[in-house]
Amino acid sequence: MEFLCSQCGACCRNVSGSGLPHDINGVCSHLNKKTNKCSIYNTRPEECRVDKMFDKYFKSKISKKEFYKQNTKACHDLIDKEGLSDSFKIDISAYDE
Repeated sequence: MEFLCSQCGACCRNVSGSGLPHDINGVCSHLNKKTNKCSIYNTRPEECRVDKMFDKYFKSKISKKEFYKQNTKACHDLIDKEGLSDSFKIDISAYDE
């Protein structure tokens, strides 16, 4: 099982309060605005790695499937906040397959 991501960039445009470097609008300094992709993806911080965060903080508390579902719901909220198309939303039931 892996975390499903539509690469909409909503999470990268909402990093205020996370400790990650960002501009005055809360957009991560590492987001390439032309490609909408992380410019340091292979060396990105732990906060940007769903599986690392699960292993470090949540593994003993909830299942990986439930963690992915909760993160996907948070993604949906950010997609709505950003006014992005619903086509970016991952179907949460995909984690049940």
